[in-house]
Amino acid sequence: MQKDIIVVGGGMAGLTAALSLAHLGRQVLLIEKNEICGGQMNTFERDDFRFEAGARALVNAGLIKPLIKEFTMDIEMLPNPITLGIEDKMLSIDGEGSLIQYADVLKDLYPESMVEVDRVIQSIHEIMEDMKVLYGVDNPLFSKKKKNILTLLPALISWMLKFTKTMYQINK
Repeated sequence: MQKDIIVVGGGMAGLTAALSLAHLGRQVLLIEKNEICGGQMNTFERDDFRFEAGARALVNAGLIKPLIKEFTMDIEMLPNPITLGIEDKMLSIDGEGSLIQYADVLKDLYPESMVEVDRVIQSIHEIMEDMKVLYGVDNPLFSKKKKNILTLLPALISWMLKFTKTMYQINK
């Protein structure tokens, strides 16, 4: 049994590589040292309880959604609710609008620091704008359109400009 490619390691990267290569028609041998694949993304049982040992959530980062589409996986994307506790106040984080509520809570608790709160909120807003590029835009290199360079090039140039600007801002 001859294989075109051997992938060593059945964690998320190895599984993704093996799946991508197999999807392209290659004969792939996946070698994993453990009994099951998944690396740090696994489930284990202890005392009749099941534990999820992997990440609690996956951030798209321009890669997850295109891979799900490309491999036509039936995976439900669920919301990831976040609650923030500040002293005796609780705030449910529900998108960018929650930033204003967060500022209001901070100003209510620390009225002597309103200028500082505004500065912190402005910094958070700027970081959120950067994260929209890093995590909110699908990387065109992971699109099925990549087979035709003429359809890929405009999207890639646009994405690269946004990505480069964002990385520059983050490095500042």
